[in-house]
Amino acid sequence: MVKPKKGRRIGGSPSHQKAILSNLAIALLEHNRIKTTHTKAKALKPFVDKLIGLGKKNDLNSKRRALAILRHNRKAVIKLFDEVAPRYHQKDSGYTRIIKIGNRYGDAAPMVFIELI
Repeated sequence: MVKPKKGRRIGGSPSHQKAILSNLAIALLEHNRIKTTHTKAKALKPFVDKLIGLGKKNDLNSKRRALAILRHNRKAVIKLFDEVAPRYHQKDSGYTRIIKIGNRYGDAAPMVFIELI
């Protein structure tokens, strides 16, 4: 396993971490609320805030960057730019909320809901 030099690492390698965050962001944009571990939710929050910031710009470069970050999932990018970003046109930050729901049965990992406000 790769030893991280700074910050938290939620996967084995940087590419694995990017894939995890991208998949979680796609799920959050599609469903508006997902259940995950507290560590993953804390890592996902700034990631999604940056994506919504791209969505608020709504230009061609932002759409291409969002498409690259979300691994060419057109459905998620369309929802980001057409539905999610216009909801927050007056807000500067704080687009997500983390709600603790207890521990998971198998390994007692702290579980949370992360949702778009």
